[in-house]
Amino acid sequence: MFLPLSGGVLQPITGTMITYLKETHQALYAFQTTLVIIPILMLLSFIIAIFIKDSNN
Repeated sequence: MFLPLSGGVLQPITGTMITYLKETHQALYAFQTTLVIIPILMLLSFIIAIFIKDSNN
């Protein structure tokens, strides 16, 4: 569940955020701020997976 969210959502968002933040802040701050999204998406994927029902039951 995390892989589709990370590929489809994470790459464009992180690329845009890093580009924007590198113009206004230091590069390390830009990467640290941007990569905070990864644990948030992992948590979101876990929550979504809890509510997905198996159609065979």
